[in-house]
Order: sequence, then C-alpha cells, then structure tokens
Amino acid sequence: MAKRILALLLAVLMVAALATGCSSGSSEGGNGDAPALLEDGSIDLGVKRNISLIIDQNTFITDYNDNYLTNMLEEKYNCDIDVDVLPAGDDGKTKLQLMINGGDKLPDIFSTNNVNSALMYEYGSGGTFIALNEYYDNEKLMPNFNAIESEDDKVSMKAAASSADGNIYCLTRFEPEPWNLTPYRMYINTKWLENLNMEMPTTTEELYDVLNAFANEDPNGNGSKDEIAVFTHYTDNGGYGNNVILPLINSFVFTNTSMSGFTLSDDGKTVIAPQVSEGWQDAMKYLRSLAECGAIDPASTFVYDATAYKSALNYQGIGTEEAPEGKSVNIVGLASLGSNSGQFPDSGRDENVNFNEYWLMPVCEGPDGLAYSPFAGYTPACNWFITEDAADPAFCVFLGDALYEFDMSMTVRFGVEEEDWTADPQKCADWYTEHTKLIEAAGYTQPKSEYAQLQLNSALWSDSNNKFWHNIQPRYMSLERFDKLGTWYDPETFKYYRANNLNPTNQEYYYDKHPKYILPALSYTKDEQEQITEIQIQYPELITEWTMYFITGEKDPEKDWDEYVKTLNDNGLQTYLTNAQAAYERTVYYAANFG
Repeated sequence: MAKRILALLLAVLMVAALATGCSSGSSEGGNGDAPALLEDGSIDLGVKRNISLIIDQNTFITDYNDNYLTNMLEEKYNCDIDVDVLPAGDDGKTKLQLMINGGDKLPDIFSTNNVNSALMYEYGSGGTFIALNEYYDNEKLMPNFNAIESEDDKVSMKAAASSADGNIYCLTRFEPEPWNLTPYRMYINTKWLENLNMEMPTTTEELYDVLNAFANEDPNGNGSKDEIAVFTHYTDNGGYGNNVILPLINSFVFTNTSMSGFTLSDDGKTVIAPQVSEGWQDAMKYLRSLAECGAIDPASTFVYDATAYKSALNYQGIGTEEAPEGKSVNIVGLASLGSNSGQFPDSGRDENVNFNEYWLMPVCEGPDGLAYSPFAGYTPACNWFITEDAADPAFCVFLGDALYEFDMSMTVRFGVEEEDWTADPQKCADWYTEHTKLIEAAGYTQPKSEYAQLQLNSALWSDSNNKFWHNIQPRYMSLERFDKLGTWYDPETFKYYRANNLNPTNQEYYYDKHPKYILPALSYTKDEQEQITEIQIQYPELITEWTMYFITGEKDPEKDWDEYVKTLNDNGLQTYLTNAQAAYERTVYYAANFG
C-alpha cells in the first residue's frame, strides 16, 4: 500500500521533479531490503542475486534457463536468473493480467511486449510497476544508456517509456530499421509497362494514364480482360503495408500509416486530422477518376482477406510458370507490399516469376507538388518492467541497461558472437571487398559505404535454438549503425539477386518522403481513454466506408463533402483530436524535460 501511495505522490509531484531534474539519490525500492550499492553509488557485483524474470514465449526458443544469453548475464553480473514464460499470443496477455490482479507475489521483472501504453499507465500509477525516473540519468546504474551518443535517440527512448502521469515505468528497445519505416512500397508491373511501351510514371497524371492503359489495353497479352490495374488489401492499414489506396492518397496529403491516422501540422505543434483536409478531398477526386476509367474496379480491386490478397498476386502457377514471349503471367498491375517475400514466396532468390515482373515505383508527385509516402515514425518498444515485489530494483534496472551495450545488443538480436554475428573490423572490411566484387559482377552497384557488423546466420530466427530470447528485451542500435549491417553470403555460392537491390532502392524512393514532424505514439490518461475508446473503434470504419463511397460514386467528393465532415464530427472527431492534442503535448513536454 505504501508503494502505491508513493506512486501517486510521484505523479502529483512530477512537474517539480522535471523542473529540478531527476534525482540520483537512493536507488533502493521495491521491498527496500536490497544491499544494492557500493559507496560510490555503483552496483556491488560481489553480492550474489537471485532474479526472477517472466518473458513472452517464442516457440523457436527451446530453453530460456539453459540459454546462451541467460548464462552470459549470470556469469558477467553474478546472478542466478530464473526465467518463466508467458504463453504466446493473447493467452500471454491474459496470464499477465491475471498474475498482476491475482494478488500473488510477482517476479522481479516482466520482459514482455504485452503491455501497451494504457496498461503501463494502469499498472504503473497503481504501484505494480515501479517508477524508474531516478535511474535514467544515473550513470552508475544505467551507464550504457547514458553512453548513447545520439541525444535524439535517448529522448525518443525516454518519451516512449513515459506514461500519462509523467513517470517512466520501463526500459525500451530501440532498433529502427529503414525497411520497416516505409512499409507502403508501391510495386508496379514493369512487364506491362514494357508491353505497352510506357515509361515509369513520376506524377499522378502520368500514373493515371498508365493505370488507364493497364485496365483497358490488355497489358498481359492474353486476349482477356482479366487485368486488375489497382489491387489492394482494403483495411484501415492493409495489414503490413498492403493497402495501396493509402500511398496513393499521400501524393495529395500526408496520412501516416493508416487511413484513419492523425498527423501533425507543418510546425509540429498541432495534431490534425488529414481526412478532413483539402488534400484528402483532392485525393478522393483522383481515386474517383481512376474508378471512372476502370483502373479501380470495386468488383476486383478490393479484397479484405490477407490470403485472398496473396493468392491474386501469385495467380497463374503460383509464380512458377514462364509467360510466352511478349506476355505476362500476372493479372495485377499496381499493389503495395510491406514484405515482398511474405507475399511472393521465393522472391528473395528471384524464383517467383510473378514477382520478377514487378519493381518499386517512385512516389508520384501530385498536382500541388506533394510526393509523400506513409512513414512509420519509429516508437521504441516498452518491454522491461520492474515490479513492486522486486528485491533489488536498482540491480534489475542495471541488468536491463547492460543489454544496451553493443555486444549484448547484438547478442540479443543475432545470437552468439563469431558464430551468428561478427563486428570484427577486419572481417567486415574483407567481406565488404568480396561482397562488392560479387555485386558489381552481377551488374549492380554496392549500396553501402561499409559494413560495421555482419549477420552470419540468418536462419537463427527460424530455427529452434537456445542462444537468445528472440529479441524480447531492451537493446539499442542506431539507425546509422543498423544501415551498416550486412548479411553474410558464402563467396563460393553467393549469387546477387535483383531482390537484394530492394533495400537501397527503397531508401532512395521512399525513406525521406515525409514531413519534418511525425506524430509519435500517444499515451492517454484513463479519463482520456474512456472518452475516446468508442470513437477509436468507429473512426477507422467511417474513413474506409466513406472513401469507398467516394471511389464508387455513391457519394460525390465535391457535393457531399460537407456531409462527410459533419458525419465525422457527429461521431466524435473533435473530442478525439482534443484528447490526442493533450496527449501529444504531454509527450513533447516530457521528452523535452527528460532530454
């Protein structure tokens, strides 16, 4: 009870704490019985500790206790770690909530992805998770976090870990990957362009001409009108980047990574709803024009099932048959994909004939000169929580921070050093030279300036093993360092496939096509969440529904626009925006003060 009262007092006193800076005083907490520190404030590693940790289960990990990473941590930091697992999927979230609400003694640490911002606020403000504010700027207890060179990265990590009451309740995982930041990559059928003697489009006007031809001029050459010029998995976000309607809209207004998502004003101060902007209205008119010429056909363009989406992309031999000269195996002209290998089996080795007809299309410039692409602004994952029953909270924080050290971060992501990965400068430099020769021999240009580390065993992620925890814990890798990661291929057997050039092409076409300010993930207070929960459910449904109305002509983007805006407002849009603005201002405030 005392700890819960303390948590509430911390929330009330947060403004004062931020004004004076985070305290670096006593790091005792939890049950307060821990002989945690030496006289200089550092962890006393001469004391043997028993740590209980519960982690999300991954079916590829055969043993978490007899595990390379577990054993390494135990040996290096003089502790015994007893690891238990939560069931996979929703069952894990349910068990976690039952444990917390059941009244039994909790483990020292939860290392989990099953705690969203609302649960973090609930469990933190209620005292189940202890506040970690005092630890973050303490170089004795979090030396690796404080050694991170990028202040922006540290601010981002702190902001993501901050709850609606201003307290920090977790350590985060920071690993932005260029590929995952731009999932709405548009793939266009270049074989169809070739058959129709057309160039790669660069403007929405040119794209209209191409898609019109795709729909009406038999680009696959089979004599049947079976082409689907525009094909999409039509849900709010299309799964992982598979709703092509969204990137098409971005040539008129930036809309982030869901059709219902909010964005920020040009100055980064105000949360806005792009769905009621003039640019959105212009996008609806453009989509309607594509429907009028047959490029968007409601009977074939839209699917709502991920399996049906993949099946249509691979239609005609599931990517195994060759098309006759001058013809195409495909029925789809334009689609967007978050994962090319996930939608086209064996595309990474150029063995999917369907996929081999596609290539990335640059973002098309709209009539007002905009050329945006949805951008998944990176939010660090919160997954290291210290509970009220932790015997030595300072050590639990110290142990989580240890995973930010470079070698540890590589281990928790890639496995055993020199077996599954290497950062040896000479090995990386030698491989850069050999890899460049292979690439140039295939007629391509080396996309990287160097390799800073190499993944030696990419099969680790899909093979059963007891080497690591499958990346469910804190780690740190800057975007710049991640961009210098390479994958090892045996020079004797390696062939450079066209698919290997997707990453650099993606970065060239999509990576910087977004506004300066990107709305981060927002944490709402309990009161705010109660006000908007129903709206959050209804709003995406209204946006996808009305977009379809505009595309099909059931509603006119010009004549019925006011009715559309009124419908959104009548269903709580302004309440949603007001609460999102409050949550955003908190995020900016805490990031600035914690930074």
